[in-house]
Amino acid sequence: MRTANMKRTSHKVPGWYLRKVGLRVARCYKREMKTIQRWLLFKYVGTHITPLSKPFKTRKLAEAERSKYPERQQKSIGVGMIRVEK
Repeated sequence: MRTANMKRTSHKVPGWYLRKVGLRVARCYKREMKTIQRWLLFKYVGTHITPLSKPFKTRKLAEAERSKYPERQQKSIGVGMIRVEK
């Protein structure tokens, strides 16, 4: 029995115990999701970004694909990185 001067303590219940009892445990929103970095070619059309290629695993591959365009177009094509959830 608690008295007036006792502080209330919060006891953390382990997730495995809650699953054993049958309760579902919500994942922490602060935990980072696993992501993969991919490189792609893009071009600005007005204020919007338009992708010009499929995602590449490395920047070197994206730059090689960019070099296949004519010299005049290469200046307006950018190489950017996106993060894709694994």
